[in-house]
Amino acid sequence: MSDANIKGSKTYDNIWISKQTKQVFTGQCDVVREGLSSPWIPKGWTWGGVVSDHCPAWAQFYTGRDLDTGDLKIGPEVIKFALTD
Repeated sequence: MSDANIKGSKTYDNIWISKQTKQVFTGQCDVVREGLSSPWIPKGWTWGGVVSDHCPAWAQFYTGRDLDTGDLKIGPEVIKFALTD
């Protein structure tokens, strides 16, 4: 990303996720390219340059999803306590 090409021309900014994490990925993601300049950063002989040649990336994931089917049978009826001396 640069002042001359705000859309960028290369892919620098990625989010890498594991196979397990991919199961809770919603499919929503993007790279923020707007609003990344500052009036305090030089832009040649003027001001208002870009903060970095990298951009923030975001991704959305589901929460509260139980992907581990191994513990689905655990409930109060399965839990047993043993008293020992």
